[in-house]
Amino acid sequence: EGKLDLRTELQDIWGVSASDVYTVGTLGKILHYNGTRWNSIKSGTAQYLNGVWGNSSDDFFVVSFQQVRR
Repeated sequence: EGKLDLRTELQDIWGVSASDVYTVGTLGKILHYNGTRWNSIKSGTAQYLNGVWGNSSDDFFVVSFQQVRR
């Protein structure tokens, strides 16, 4: 987990439930909400992430203009 940077521009949000939510944004930012707090997840990229979707919290995709990550 990384530090939460509130200056991130968020682009998309997707969740399994109210206590399992993901959002993506600029500079490769992925955030996860566990029902209590937001945590940063390392994406391994600095690309502009513009989409997130999945079937479960163990099976979701993050997309940018350049690639899809699972």
